[in-house]
Amino acid sequence: MTTPEVPATVDDDEDLTDPPAPSPTPDPPAPELRQEPPTPPQIPPTPEPSTTFTMPELPGITFAVIRGGLDHEGKTNPANWIEIAGTDDGGNMVSRVGFAGP
Repeated sequence: MTTPEVPATVDDDEDLTDPPAPSPTPDPPAPELRQEPPTPPQIPPTPEPSTTFTMPELPGITFAVIRGGLDHEGKTNPANWIEIAGTDDGGNMVSRVGFAGP
């Protein structure tokens, strides 16, 4: 004798709703970056004059010849740059000539 199959029934106590979606996880904290103190700008040294001279036609003015050095904006001149600067007895610059040399 065969037993009749019992149809599947739904338990009234069983919750048929979908479970709530998991809450999004927050981003992990960003790694801490060490703050190093800023390095001061390196100012290239002003080269010493390779030679100085005076001219009898221009009394009280001393001329200095400098190779390389800095331009009027403080940027480094190329190595082949030659500058002749004239200063009076009070230290005031009265002449400045520059050109690219050999």
